[in-house]
Amino acid sequence: MRTRTKVTVGIAGTIVIAAAALGYAATRPKPVEYETATAVRADLVQEVSVTGRVKPTHAVDLAFERSGRVAVIPVAVGDRVNKGALLAGLNSADLVAQLSEALARVDSAKAQSDQYAAALRNQQARLDEVRRGTRPEEIAVKQAELDTAQQDLANAYKDVVDTLRTASTKADDAVRVKTTALFSGNLSSGYLLLFRACNDPLENDVTFLRASSERSLQAWQTSLTAIGAGTARDVLDLALSDAAKELMLYQQFLDRLNQALVTECSLQDDALDTRRDDVNTARVNIAAQLAAVADLQQDISANQRIVARVEEELKLKQAGSTSSQVAAQEALVAQAEATLAGQLAQIRQMEASAANIRAQLDKAVLRSPFDGVVTKVDLEVGEIIAANVSLVSIISDAGYEIEANVPEADIAKLKIGDAGVATLDAYGNDVTFRTHVAKIDPAETVVEGVPTYVVTVLFDQPDERIRSGMTADLDIRAAERTNVIVVPLRAVFGRNGDKFVRKLRSQTGGNEVVEVTVGVGLRGSDGNIEITTGLSEGDRVLIEVPKP
Repeated sequence: MRTRTKVTVGIAGTIVIAAAALGYAATRPKPVEYETATAVRADLVQEVSVTGRVKPTHAVDLAFERSGRVAVIPVAVGDRVNKGALLAGLNSADLVAQLSEALARVDSAKAQSDQYAAALRNQQARLDEVRRGTRPEEIAVKQAELDTAQQDLANAYKDVVDTLRTASTKADDAVRVKTTALFSGNLSSGYLLLFRACNDPLENDVTFLRASSERSLQAWQTSLTAIGAGTARDVLDLALSDAAKELMLYQQFLDRLNQALVTECSLQDDALDTRRDDVNTARVNIAAQLAAVADLQQDISANQRIVARVEEELKLKQAGSTSSQVAAQEALVAQAEATLAGQLAQIRQMEASAANIRAQLDKAVLRSPFDGVVTKVDLEVGEIIAANVSLVSIISDAGYEIEANVPEADIAKLKIGDAGVATLDAYGNDVTFRTHVAKIDPAETVVEGVPTYVVTVLFDQPDERIRSGMTADLDIRAAERTNVIVVPLRAVFGRNGDKFVRKLRSQTGGNEVVEVTVGVGLRGSDGNIEITTGLSEGDRVLIEVPKP
């Protein structure tokens, strides 16, 4: 019985032990599964990716600095132009006439200055002679010099008759011929303008000056019939002075008539363009005759002074020198110096006036500031335009750049000179263009509430496929490291200002997870981060903490 009992108990115990074993197997914990990564050595690159737009390196909108009527437009949209090429010009015949007159005055003043300089040298030479004393041969030389000076003066007077006749002919053409088509009436009935200047005082002034000029011209031409080769010199001097007054009267008439032709009202009449040219031609002719009369007067005056000076010098040589004569000659030298200085000052003033007119002429034309392509021409020949209105646009032919807004989170990564690669939406991702960062705007630009900074990127090589306005995708290489230890960025976490990883450490019976403090460096664009301290190559780290 015991045996059976033992056996029975033994069988029952076996059954209990087996059941317990099965229960333990069913409730035993499964092995923990980890998502891990291995610390490896690799090259790490940090890139900033943004989208921008292609624009020309230079673009400019051009406008006239003065108003007027468009006279010429030698270019069209799409034309390539060189720096300094004419793009458009206004009618500036009046300024051309003024410049011609101003330059004539400058030339006349310079000629007079040369005479004054020569006179100063002569006075200085005379002073040297007075101080030195006179020799017989010097008296003979001075007498010959006087004879020459007197002959030069006589020759100058011979030119008076021809000069007066030429001035009379030009004045007749300017007053009677060039302006005839602009007036009706005659001297007896009075003159009326054949166009409206929309300015009654100006129109009255013009018709009055027309009649005054006609009447004065008749009287002047009558007086000139008495002038001939045998006319006394004092009469010739008076005739030249009268001629200058007459010409100034005609000049005043033509200037006022020109003002009437360029009022806003009269400029609307295209039929008057030819008449304006006639009046400007008349003004130039009258200015030239005024200059010719002035030049002859100056020539005669200069020769008279030379004759008087040489006569005085001859007398001094013949009489010998005294202390008072030396003092007097010194005073003449000082006077000649002052006269020359005054004339030079007048020349500078006249040149400044001519330069001002040139500046006004420059404002009547548009020229290309650089080599490029015309992108806008918004004007027509004959159109009256206002000042400071953009009419012609040019973009540079030298190259293109990409302008992109970089978020504040990435701007600190970039610096001038960083290389990059650009793709243009027009050509797809297979076509790339090498670039480099050229400029980083220090001031922020808020885009949709986000502070951004404008970065300008230049193409390394010119390419005819690049066009202004294209959309560009940029990958800028901000930094790189070679042969450094890297782990996935997800494996690193922070706490209290430090960086940590969870490192797997093998041990008997399984793996142990320990937190390790690490130093980090560059964050790569591929999702990895540089580990500078705390890990060795081959170490395994957790990417995610396993769930229970």
